[in-house]
Amino acid sequence: MKTCIISCVYPKIWDKNPNKGPTPAKDVYLGYYFRTLREYADLFFINNWFIISALYGIIHKDFMIPKSYNVTFKNKKTNPISMEDLQKTVYNNKLLNYDTIEVLGGKQYKQIVSGVIPKEKLLFPFDNLTMFNPGIGYQAQYLRKRISDHCLQLHKKGMVTPKSFVGFKKHL
Repeated sequence: MKTCIISCVYPKIWDKNPNKGPTPAKDVYLGYYFRTLREYADLFFINNWFIISALYGIIHKDFMIPKSYNVTFKNKKTNPISMEDLQKTVYNNKLLNYDTIEVLGGKQYKQIVSGVIPKEKLLFPFDNLTMFNPGIGYQAQYLRKRISDHCLQLHKKGMVTPKSFVGFKKHL
C-alpha cells in the first residue's frame, strides 16, 4: 500500500477570497506548483494522499482548514508545528501502515518528513533531479512529464478519452 505527501505553498484561497470560510486542504493552496503536485497525487494516488502544513502537520487532502494562516517551516517566528506534534499527525493518519510514501517537496520537506517517518518507507522522486537545478520549476516539469506519459499510456490502452488530455497536449 502506498501514499503521497505533498508540500503546501503560497498563495492560499483566502489571499484571493478573504471571506472564504473553511475549505478542504486540497483546495486551499492555489499556486501552479501546488496544482501540479495535486494533479500528480490525484492521478497516481487517487483519494489517498496527504499535505504537509507548517501549522497543522501532515493532513489528509480533505482535512478542513478553518481559516487563513501564515505559518512556515522556514521562519521559526511563525511558530510552525513542533516535531512532537508533527509525529502525532503521522500516527493520527496511520501513515506508518503504508509500505511506501512518496514525498513531493523540496529539501526542507524531505528533512522534516524524514524526522518523523522511517526512511525505509520514504521515496523522494525529486532526488532524481540532482543533475538539474532541483527548484520548483524543474520539479513541476518532472511531474508534468510523468503525468503526460501516464495519460498517454492509458490513452493507448483505450482507457482515457482525448478530453482527458486537456492541458497535456503541449507535453506530448
